[in-house]
Amino acid sequence: MTQDELKQKVAQAAIPYVRDVA
Repeated sequence: MTQDELKQKVAQAAIPYVRDVA
């Protein structure tokens, strides 16, 4: 897994969490 792929997965996983908290 490349760093780009890892960043993409983290971003996609964080979006719903951030939206829920905000």
